[in-house]
Amino acid sequence: MKRGLVAAGIALAVLGVIVGFLPQSVKTVNCGSLFAADKRSAYVSDLGSTLTGSYGVTDRVGECADKRQAMILPVVLLIGGGVALTVTGFVVESRQKPETLQQQTSEAPTA
Repeated sequence: MKRGLVAAGIALAVLGVIVGFLPQSVKTVNCGSLFAADKRSAYVSDLGSTLTGSYGVTDRVGECADKRQAMILPVVLLIGGGVALTVTGFVVESRQKPETLQQQTSEAPTA
């Protein structure tokens, strides 16, 4: 059980990091990832629509920021849950070792 907790915790934390590095996009604009934002293409898209006189206001930079902010909670929960499970696995392991040693010494036959 303790190894399972540690393994599950590490897997959740790694999954959180992978999800954090997944690229986000809004329509055809690349926004980068949660950990490495790339606003360049969003600025170019906004500037291009302004220069060409497109109807309606486009705010791709704001849409990219909203998309990345929506990913913060799931990533933090995955990484935090993974760390919590890993720590719990180590605490459970360290608490069970002394008990098993005490049981072995108390069960030893006396001469």
